[in-house]
Amino acid sequence: MEPTLQHGNMVVLNRFSYLFSEPSIGDIVAFPYPQDPSEYYIKRIIAGPGDLVDLRHFSPPGQIVDLRHFRFYVNNEPLDDRFSTYPVLVSGDVVFPVLVPENMFFVLGDNRNGSVDSRWQSVGTIYASDMVGRVAIRIWPFNAFGSVDPR
Repeated sequence: MEPTLQHGNMVVLNRFSYLFSEPSIGDIVAFPYPQDPSEYYIKRIIAGPGDLVDLRHFSPPGQIVDLRHFRFYVNNEPLDDRFSTYPVLVSGDVVFPVLVPENMFFVLGDNRNGSVDSRWQSVGTIYASDMVGRVAIRIWPFNAFGSVDPR
């Protein structure tokens, strides 16, 4: 989840947030890794039920299309990618576009090129019921103590 969270950070989860409301786009959530439920992943929700997620080749304006760079689109609108600091170079192994099924969410790590997330069949889309909670506060390291919710 770099740059938002770094390896070794400790966070507090709000385990009650989804008892009273649905997960929201932009939430940072924890869920068990489907291939090894003893391991938990932390990712950001970028799309919800019924949303269409696409990954398209991208180049900055005025340049020819660079087949090495990608940009995410949700419902044909470019994803606000302010949380990712590098161009997306890794497309994963799912076939795009992806229509997010009912009660499921599409999640990405903020480190788009180093993240195993919904682009990969081993993770795929995540059921809301599998989300352990929303990341609320970073408690370690002390100098970074505070909310991780950028909204």
